[in-house]
Amino acid sequence: MMRNSPISSVGLPSPSGWMDCQLFVKYMEHFIKFAKPSVTNPLLLLVDGHRSHKSLSLIDLARENHITIVTFPPHISHRLQPLDLTVFGSLKTAYNKVIDGWLVSNPGKRVTDYEMTKNFAKAYNKVCSIDKAVKGLQVSGIFPLNRDVFTDEDFAPSAATDQPPPSTATLQATSQTSLCVNKQRVPVNSVSPYPHVHTTEPRKRRAEVAAVVTSTAVKKQLEQMQNKRKRSAEGVSTATVTCTRKSQKKVTRKRTSTPAKKQEEV
Repeated sequence: MMRNSPISSVGLPSPSGWMDCQLFVKYMEHFIKFAKPSVTNPLLLLVDGHRSHKSLSLIDLARENHITIVTFPPHISHRLQPLDLTVFGSLKTAYNKVIDGWLVSNPGKRVTDYEMTKNFAKAYNKVCSIDKAVKGLQVSGIFPLNRDVFTDEDFAPSAATDQPPPSTATLQATSQTSLCVNKQRVPVNSVSPYPHVHTTEPRKRRAEVAAVVTSTAVKKQLEQMQNKRKRSAEGVSTATVTCTRKSQKKVTRKRTSTPAKKQEEV
């Protein structure tokens, strides 16, 4: 499957097809082998807030190899993540062109997993370069640090949710205002009612925030969550064993009481 893939690349499958904590640790080991961090040359690794990037084994591995992991704030990867800004777009376009050429050269065939890496390597070698990676850091304002990389227009969409809810007086004034429709005076709210706030279900998990994954605070939080899951699993297993024992006792009682009933009938 990795035949003719980019040089020194590694491919690791998962049952679900998605990244998980175990796979990311293996990719981190591959990254360390080439980045070669040390005490005199520590590294800062910027990642998104996916849960696969937050595990105790990853934190231990990063600390041992002098790597600090920081997650991006949520919902702004399209403006802050360097690869999204300068690499992924052109890489996707180049890959689609390579696939179009392959389909023309192989009529009646479809692209399988065994042809994917070979075609991806052609697009990757053509588009990806160190210059584009450096440009991504500059455009995002990460390095060199540029605090003014975002303008007021970038924050304009959030202004709609920052406005306070309308007061009762405003709603009453709106309902009393009328318009002339077909020579008849009708209330404005009957033509264009005020939007209602729809209640949503509470979030099942907390909203993600930017964090230093390798910090002691995050590690303690992960340890608490892991211990909580262990206690829950132990509680479920204990309850299952108890129920099984009770059911076995009931079956034994039924078996012992059946001959006595038959003797009484005889």
